[in-house]
Amino acid sequence: INPETWEQKRDFYRTTRSYIYELAEWHRRAPKIKEMVLDLVEGICLDFGCGIATLSLLGKQYGKTIFAYDIESFTFEFAKFRLRKHHASHLISEVPQSHTYDTIVCVDVLEHLEVPLQILKDLNTLLKPDGKLIISALGGGTTETHPMHTELTHSMLESYLLEDAGFRFESRAGPNIIARKLHKSETF
Repeated sequence: INPETWEQKRDFYRTTRSYIYELAEWHRRAPKIKEMVLDLVEGICLDFGCGIATLSLLGKQYGKTIFAYDIESFTFEFAKFRLRKHHASHLISEVPQSHTYDTIVCVDVLEHLEVPLQILKDLNTLLKPDGKLIISALGGGTTETHPMHTELTHSMLESYLLEDAGFRFESRAGPNIIARKLHKSETF
């Protein structure tokens, strides 16, 4: 399977059951990344593009409230199954609400999207004032194993996408970029 158009990519994520296995393997190999992300979470959190909801389940173990959200797909259905199985169905977010979250995590998501700037703007509306955005984009182009990745890089995010979406770069923490929602007085 090598989706080329955005419609084919969307269909791939919505209909491919085998993607669950790739995500499970990625989460198994990257527990330190998830723990690094978890340590950065403040208050009520949304894991945007949650995959199989590993961060929500890990957060539950550590007393954090991390709502899981993803596009409707077999993968998100599996995430909901996992949350229900671990008595955490209250962490399923079918439709994220504006100005609700103190933190939004968006790890390994933006490089899969056709218009990442619009998604960043949408995420901005979901954050409370001075809310925190934790993002990581492992883009850099398509490869044989990741034909769906775009050319999005961390330097693109830091140099203009964050500001254009109403965020200010705050710091880097390992593979993650930390940004804060701009106050109205900080915008032009």
